[in-house]
Amino acid sequence: MRGHASAGAEVWVQDAISGRILGQGWASSEGTWEITLTLSDEGELVLVAVVQATDGARAVSDPVPITIAPPLHPSTGGVLTTTDPEATGRALTALLALLLVAGGFSVFFAGRLVYMVARGRKHP
Repeated sequence: MRGHASAGAEVWVQDAISGRILGQGWASSEGTWEITLTLSDEGELVLVAVVQATDGARAVSDPVPITIAPPLHPSTGGVLTTTDPEATGRALTALLALLLVAGGFSVFFAGRLVYMVARGRKHP
C-alpha cells in the first residue's frame, strides 16, 4: 500500500476489525510512504492506514474492504489446501480407496483423477 502523509510521519496499516497491525513505516521527506503487507489469512479483511504526524496529530483513512483468495497451484489453477506432500498423498490415497470401493463408474473417475494429479505434480 502507498499514500501521502506529512514528512516524517509514522504510518501503519491495520485490520480495522481486530486492530492488528499488518505493516508499518514512515513517510519520506517528500511525504510519500509505501508499506508491503504480507497477509497469510484468506477471507475478508478491512484495512485502514493510520498516520501519526510528528506534531502528535493522528489521522485514519477510510476503510478499504478486500477479499484474500486461497493460494492456487500455478500450473493447474486448483486451490492448494496444503503444502505438505505427505498429507496430500494420504488424502489422495483415501479418496481413491473410497472411489474404488464404490466400483463401476467410480473406477473410471479414480483413474482420471490419478492422471490429473500426476500431470499437475509434473509442473512445480
